[in-house]
Amino acid sequence: MAALIDEKAALQNMEDKMLQELKASNLYEALQYVQSFIARKKKSIGTQLVSSMVFHAAKLLIDYDSAEYAGTLLLWFMEGGAGEENSFYIENNKDSLEGTYCDMSRLTGILTDHPQEKASVIIEVIQKQVLTLIEGLPTTYTTPMGKRLAKFEEACASLFEFKHNFRVAYKFRLRLGDMKEMAKSLDLWASDAYPTERPLFFVRSILHLLVVNEQEKALDLLESAKLYVVENDHKTMVAWHFATMVCELIDLPVTADVN
Repeated sequence: MAALIDEKAALQNMEDKMLQELKASNLYEALQYVQSFIARKKKSIGTQLVSSMVFHAAKLLIDYDSAEYAGTLLLWFMEGGAGEENSFYIENNKDSLEGTYCDMSRLTGILTDHPQEKASVIIEVIQKQVLTLIEGLPTTYTTPMGKRLAKFEEACASLFEFKHNFRVAYKFRLRLGDMKEMAKSLDLWASDAYPTERPLFFVRSILHLLVVNEQEKALDLLESAKLYVVENDHKTMVAWHFATMVCELIDLPVTADVN
């Protein structure tokens, strides 16, 4: 119980000092205070409290319309600014988070609990670190950690779509594997291009899935894409018809006289 009281007291003390700077519009000074305090005290305050301080401070910065500095603080943390012993932590051993914590879940909360206008600023600042993070994680979304990962990736995909960073959003949609959501994302992406190019966005993704042996996903994407690709006389429809024929051939039942 004493540890809990100490954590609350430490967070309150940090908040009080940050608010002095934030209310005076000294946003950079508030950021510097948190970073310098953690850098000096990181060995004595402990890993979990370091994490709590970082995310609590990030929320305060967002509340005072400084999402960019909140992103800078999170970037500093993800890059190891709080020390090697206080690195960004993903809980992977527990069925629940009771009694422990997960920085990925805390980051998901930051990204989903605030308006997209603010959260999208943060995700752009930490984009490189986020992409590096997910590259080392499996796409098994049925485990407790996998479910937390799915929420995180869904939040990232939505925010990158909001910022029209569709190339990065595509990576998340591809990992998540929901082809209905993928088709929606591709439709948004195609809206930034010429109308004649619209079918090509879907065809490229379908062919990519076929090349990496994801035939079921390719078939699902084709079906979902039919809601967005309208038949017309543009030459690019040839590519759409080609992708349709390839998927229809793949979907044919295997027979003994296939040759």
